[in-house]
Amino acid sequence: MNTSSNADRLEQEDMIGMVNEILGSGRPGVLSTLDFNGAPQSRWMATSSFEDFPVFYTLTSPESAKVEQIEAHPPVQWMFSSADLDVIVNLTGRAHILLPDAATVKKVWRRIADKSRAYFLGDSVHGPGFSIIETTVELVECTRPELGRKFFLNPDRIHPAGQPSASSRLELSALSRCAGRCRHSEEV
Repeated sequence: MNTSSNADRLEQEDMIGMVNEILGSGRPGVLSTLDFNGAPQSRWMATSSFEDFPVFYTLTSPESAKVEQIEAHPPVQWMFSSADLDVIVNLTGRAHILLPDAATVKKVWRRIADKSRAYFLGDSVHGPGFSIIETTVELVECTRPELGRKFFLNPDRIHPAGQPSASSRLELSALSRCAGRCRHSEEV
């Protein structure tokens, strides 16, 4: 039995657990989009639901610049971290603004437990007062800065709502095999 591969498997399982914990914690994340000049724009987002991961939802003001930015350029990246910044999770994918049909609005509204930081909710005179951003995650990158370790995880293996499937054993993509041996400054 290959001890190195067993150690890698245990570390991989630990990483999946950490990602699930971070995304399920309710901590805010940072959403990055591109503006109309091609410059990155990042902002904290605090109202998210991960129950349908690798698809997740967040609320925003329908008047915010990010709505137009996402409509013009759907690729986005999100960043979340553990409270002590020991683990950083980047979610890369495509976002779009959902049309405000009643069923979707109710579903997403119910799933977002903490709306206390949705300051824009009192600003609306027409409609529901918020837009829904739906992000479909294509890549999960998990970094342990202190250890110089980076993992690329299959989004289908992540279950932040605390309902892991029978197939949730962590399997990294072929890229991640070398990532653990690369320094964080190298491209993987």
